[in-house]
Amino acid sequence: MRPYRFAILLTLAGLTCILLGTAVYTVMGVNDRETTRQHPLKQHPSIQRDLPAALDLTITRNGIYAITEQEIRNANLRIDQISYNNLKLTHKEQAIPFYIDTTNNQTTIYFFGQAVTNTLTAPVVYRLAPGKGTPMRQLNAAPTGAASPLVLRQYRWEENKDFLAQAANGDAWMGNLIMAPDQWQLPLTNLSVSGGPAELTIRVWSGTQDYQSKPDHHLEIALNGRQLASVFWDGIQQRTIQLDLPAGILQPDAENLLTIHSPGDTGAVGEAVYLDWIRLRYESTIDLTNEQIWFAALAENTLINNTSNDILIFDITEPKSPAILINLNRSEAGTSFASHPERQYFALRRGQAWSTTIRPVPQWPVSLRSAEQGADYIAIVANVNGFEEALEPLLEYRRKQGLRVTAVSLAQIFDEFGYGEQTPEAIRDFLAYAYANWQPPAPRYVLLVGDATYDIQNLTNGRNKNLLPSQFIFTEYFGYAPSDTWYAIFDNTQIPQMAIGRFPVQTINQLQTLVNKTLAYETTNNDTWQHRTLLVSDDEPYFNTVSNQLADQLQASGYYVHELDMSQNENIHYDIMSALNKGVGIVNYTGHGSDTFWGDETVFRAQDASQLTNSTRLPILTTFTCMNGAFAQLQTDSLAESLLWANNGGIVAAIAPSARAHVEHQLPLAGKFYTYLLAEKGVTVGEALQRAKAEALTEGIPSDAIFTLNLLGDPALTFHPPNSEEE
Repeated sequence: MRPYRFAILLTLAGLTCILLGTAVYTVMGVNDRETTRQHPLKQHPSIQRDLPAALDLTITRNGIYAITEQEIRNANLRIDQISYNNLKLTHKEQAIPFYIDTTNNQTTIYFFGQAVTNTLTAPVVYRLAPGKGTPMRQLNAAPTGAASPLVLRQYRWEENKDFLAQAANGDAWMGNLIMAPDQWQLPLTNLSVSGGPAELTIRVWSGTQDYQSKPDHHLEIALNGRQLASVFWDGIQQRTIQLDLPAGILQPDAENLLTIHSPGDTGAVGEAVYLDWIRLRYESTIDLTNEQIWFAALAENTLINNTSNDILIFDITEPKSPAILINLNRSEAGTSFASHPERQYFALRRGQAWSTTIRPVPQWPVSLRSAEQGADYIAIVANVNGFEEALEPLLEYRRKQGLRVTAVSLAQIFDEFGYGEQTPEAIRDFLAYAYANWQPPAPRYVLLVGDATYDIQNLTNGRNKNLLPSQFIFTEYFGYAPSDTWYAIFDNTQIPQMAIGRFPVQTINQLQTLVNKTLAYETTNNDTWQHRTLLVSDDEPYFNTVSNQLADQLQASGYYVHELDMSQNENIHYDIMSALNKGVGIVNYTGHGSDTFWGDETVFRAQDASQLTNSTRLPILTTFTCMNGAFAQLQTDSLAESLLWANNGGIVAAIAPSARAHVEHQLPLAGKFYTYLLAEKGVTVGEALQRAKAEALTEGIPSDAIFTLNLLGDPALTFHPPNSEEE
């Protein structure tokens, strides 16, 4: 939508809620150039029959974790004896110290787990496997004098409700929204504060900007009715408010109430402020009645008001080298130990360690690092029952074309290249390894089979699931946006080395629809409808000029071009529908838009896809406008996806952006793409786009526009220009 059409210069950060779903599968590859029929995805390892190679331990918060010998045995990890010589704990192949406790004839492994704070990153996974481990350090903590019961404890509030694409620094999920004039309150209950000094930190994100008012944001912070601060700032940005609270502000024997007030007195037309998180560090005692406690020492010796023999204390000041404290002193007063001011600890009773999610790691029949692997075409498939069967007809067709085809398990990629963590980096590392090390020639095509969403950590319950992740890059004009191009970039040149596309499917029916459409397109050649193109332009002279230039390019290649201009056609919606139903080989839109429609006038919308009746007369869609290919939405489908899913017509593939960008950056890509697409017979859509992006990068076109222009479709889709009969 055009910003200048709004009377108020008010920009609200884009908000999208998304859901993550994990993806797993199996593997196999074709290691020679033969095209004999294979069923690689049927070779599932059985963790019931086969012994696991290791155990993956997933954590979600910082703290002390435990896994018992019985849990290890139940997961079928065969170890003669639980010892430092027989077991190793790692994170991404880096050794992690652990402590083996044999109290009460029960063997338990304890370790400090450090979770991620980036909400766009998958949860942390530690791996327990046979091998020589690293014992945790033991520190002599015998007290050296009188002990103080006071420590510094922490309370943290964070609710991840809404996704803000523009929120930078890796934390795009926000909590409550305060729209001025309004206030929000947080009761601080069950904190057992001493009444001493404290530190309050509030992280917010301002999502509006009024260019006529500076500053355009104002918050008042109060605790128990006493104003602590009045903070002003300007623009759309992250803001951290840190306040030192003197003794007496926090009440020991009463409910403390935090109030954040947005009075709306800046003169701005509107103010929107999201709460990200709140942290209160305060003086208190250590109470192990309910759960393990993080604390920082305030004295040389510290007292816990608990005389139990099952108390464990860990020094986690150095997270990669934690230590367990030994020689604690137990007396009638409690448990005391030598401490160090400002060092950080976790204290717990043995039953209060966090539990991990345990997953046996299968022993895959053939490693993806095997020297025998080789492929021209790699399909990475999400773990949805039935996906392998639905995809097989397309893979078989590619084999018959002479391509070496390999269907690769997403689970095996995560196991071998992500060390259990379900990250985009694991997928790119795998592709980079295959490109450099597999049997030559290097892979040319990558098809990602499965949808992605913004909700990497499964924070919400959205309609769409994150089956196969995309990499979210931070762009200048939109914020975080999915980029599949990122997967094919292996060096600092930023040039993609493979043609990559995605079937952004959630269901078997959607996958079957795309497979059938792709095969129908591939096996139809030189029908009259394929020689027709539909070019639609927005109602600005610039867009019309660009569309005319593309028309000239297509007509020179033998196409009949049907042009529709919004400024000259009041019935353009019906004309678009009619042209698509008659059948065209290419449809292109040039202009403004959003994720679900074209133009401010919404002349073509996602819901129109279900009304199309073009059957197997399926065009390739190119749309160089904002967000028409935003495939990572949580609750909705983009225009491109809706056209892909259409049962009675629609499109076979789409080249469309997943973010907002300047049209001046996007439109040069259109010309380059069509130049390569029309240059030679038999070119594939993925390789034409790959070459266009490579050329655009060398010419200085901003990478945001290039990386967020994704192919939703098969990268090996062979383009049929006029007069290109099969030989």
